[in-house]
This record gives sequence, structure tokens and C-alpha cells, in this order.
Amino acid sequence: MLNSSRNSSEEEISLSHRPLDAIWRSLHSERVSDVEDEIPQNWTVIEDEFISVYAVTVSHISNDGPFAPKAYMDDDRIYLTYILQKDLPGRLSLIKYLTAIESQKHLDLPFVQAIEVSAFRLEPLDSGSYVVVDGEVVDAKRIQATTSMLKTAVFAP
Repeated sequence: MLNSSRNSSEEEISLSHRPLDAIWRSLHSERVSDVEDEIPQNWTVIEDEFISVYAVTVSHISNDGPFAPKAYMDDDRIYLTYILQKDLPGRLSLIKYLTAIESQKHLDLPFVQAIEVSAFRLEPLDSGSYVVVDGEVVDAKRIQATTSMLKTAVFAP
């Protein structure tokens, strides 16, 4: 929230954000649990050994990587794709998965699960597990993401 100021242009900026602040608070108070809270009763919990978890809100992960074909700009869901250790036939299957992304065949592989969610939380089950985001180990006990209708589009040349 911006501090109010005697400068009229700053007051206009402050006033223009008030409706969004109210919407944001209502979305988070009614729909989103805090990452430190217990998992809500209405969430589906999957306790297993995950090999890969990929969460996207857009259809492509790169120019030649069509990852979630049903996703579109300004979508209200997260497309969560995951691979469980028990479903993976072998390490060679991971290579098959990665190469299949370019042709949009990765979702057809029997060991790949894909679901649409409005929120998710990742928590390592034990101290020997870790969370990796974009190839970097994250020093966090848990990560949570949720959708929101409050969005910003950034376009760069």
C-alpha cells in the first residue's frame, strides 16, 4: 500500500490501487491458505517420490517447447505435470519425456501425469529431499503457488 501524499499525482496512484487491494485481500482470505498453515481439508494430497514436477500457466516453456496445449494467456489455472518414481520405467524414459516436449507428445507418455489446479504446495517428505526451481536448489521447507485474477502482462522486444 502506498503512503498518502500531498502531491496530487501520488494521491491518484494511491487511490487507483485501493480496489485491487480489496480484491486481493478477499481472494487470499477466502481462497488461499498461508504456506505455513496445515494443508486444507479440500486439497488432494499425493505423498510419493516425485522425479519431476512442472507447473506452468502458459502453453509454451520456450519458443519450441509447447508444454501445456490447453493453457492460454490470462488463464485461471495452473497446469501441473508430474512424474512419480514408481511410474517411471527407467532413466531412458526421462530422455524420451524431454525430447517429446518439442512435438507435444510428452503428455501421451504413460508415466506422465497432468492435472489442472488452482493451487499447489510442494513439501519434501524428509530431510534428504529438496526442492529445485528452474534448476536451482531452493532453501525452503515448502513452496506454494496459487492462481489469481490479478495479473500483469509484460512484453519485451
